[in-house]
Amino acid sequence: MKRIVVGIIGCGEFAEFQHFPNCLSNPQVELGAICDLSQERLEYISGKFNLSGVFQTTDYNEIFTRPDINLVIVATNHSVHLELVEQAAKHGKHILIEKPMAMTKQESRRILRLVKDSGIKLCVDYNRPMSPSMQELKRELDRQRTSPVVSPWRTTRGDNFPKLYEENATNLVITINDEIESYRTVHLDPQRGGGQIIGESCHFLDLACWLIGSRPVRIYATGSTRLNHGILLDFADGSIANILFSVCGTFDYPKERYELTAGGNLFLNEFFVETEIYGRGEPSICTYPLQYDEVEQDIGSGFAGYMEKRALAQKQAENGKMPLLMPDKGHRQLLSAFVEAILEDKPSPVDEFRGARATYLSRLAIKSIRTGLPLPVQQEELELFIN
Repeated sequence: MKRIVVGIIGCGEFAEFQHFPNCLSNPQVELGAICDLSQERLEYISGKFNLSGVFQTTDYNEIFTRPDINLVIVATNHSVHLELVEQAAKHGKHILIEKPMAMTKQESRRILRLVKDSGIKLCVDYNRPMSPSMQELKRELDRQRTSPVVSPWRTTRGDNFPKLYEENATNLVITINDEIESYRTVHLDPQRGGGQIIGESCHFLDLACWLIGSRPVRIYATGSTRLNHGILLDFADGSIANILFSVCGTFDYPKERYELTAGGNLFLNEFFVETEIYGRGEPSICTYPLQYDEVEQDIGSGFAGYMEKRALAQKQAENGKMPLLMPDKGHRQLLSAFVEAILEDKPSPVDEFRGARATYLSRLAIKSIRTGLPLPVQQEELELFIN
């Protein structure tokens, strides 16, 4: 079997719970090198994952210059992403980079140029569209938009009521219930983190574009460019995405909720563990397993089961730590898809143009908050030409 040799730069908590276990469980991946500024952190990760035979360094240059490394995974602060892409391009290493790909439009354009000129493949870790629940939701949504199925008892309009263009829209509401106590201060630094629109809502802007599948044409945002905010995104086909991001919530309740309406149906996704579809007669309910489940009790699946396990985990908490419960948000699937793209010379599952789009929309949202104005989304900025 063909294999990819991976180097990981950045051994923080996210890499600990995603990149390391996902690489080690993938039969097409060999972990060849790891890097972190902290020697203590390197030793901790090495011990936890039994990596004594894996090359370790505090100098990221040594990752890029190793001839055995094919793919570099970057899990660092946003502010050094461009610098690391430059090194990947210089040394011919494919790169999977954490979101956001870049913090500014200028950085995005530089990255597009680097990827094109070097021939490397780049993947941005916009993972949510790769989650099993979102993949199935997208399939059902597309099916409803092309071949609608509606309840047999649905009201039938009068003959003089024409079909209106607004009925072809897909309307999406994304609610983010975040807890500020979990934040690291780097998220709030305008140079290193950029605030929650750049650092987190880029995820949901990317997901909205993927789900709706139409060109965004206008954006309006309100609130804080650093923390709480709301974003309205209009699309060319009349669809609307509404993103409400709050840091004033609690992780006693799940972080993310997605609600769509299209073609006479309502689709409700609860934190990647359950999707309900209404409007086809009897409700359709699909449930999905967790990526991590340290509550070793046989409890029902889906949203109710997750909440019951959450309550048990809280009772088992010690010193602020409780058993790990994590829904499947698509990180493993994204890594597998990118490895396949490299081995079989296919397009990246989340390429640099998609990364540039999310950064562009995020910066527009920030500008809208600062000016108090809705702003047009320029088509040429979404379809950048790199000669």
